[in-house]
Amino acid sequence: MMRFKYSPNRALDVAQPVEIYRVIGRRPSALRVDGATDAAPADGGRYRLNELVYWRTQAKPGEQIHEHDRGLFLMTADDDCHPISVTPPEALTPDSAFTHAQATLTRDAEALARMVAEGLLVDAKARRPSRPPSRPIDRILPEHHPLVVDQPIPEAPTEVAAAK
Repeated sequence: MMRFKYSPNRALDVAQPVEIYRVIGRRPSALRVDGATDAAPADGGRYRLNELVYWRTQAKPGEQIHEHDRGLFLMTADDDCHPISVTPPEALTPDSAFTHAQATLTRDAEALARMVAEGLLVDAKARRPSRPPSRPIDRILPEHHPLVVDQPIPEAPTEVAAAK
């Protein structure tokens, strides 16, 4: 079996429960990109953009939050690894379409600093996941699906079978 590369820039133990937003899929956004690479309303461009869909949940003691250049990951107590955000997600807008990911990374970094200062998270030695991080972005949800849900979406039978 080939080993996957996984090395976070920073690991934080969860000392007290904190609200997180776990990525569970993606949906077509209300924006498209035209030939000049300008963001336009859904009826105005050729290429449709997607946005991530999240499940609002909690990180609990015994879990870790790993900070990577490409975003945050939750390392569960079972050593599973899932992409997350620690700030409430925002829908894409024409003004944020091409800066959205960087803005999210910046908001998350600021929120992590506050959580560490408040003692909710503490620096730790990173645990290695037992398998590669989950890929919820492979799950395409309908375009009118809510951006944030309060209950996890059941896995489709094909996703369950593929995971085994």
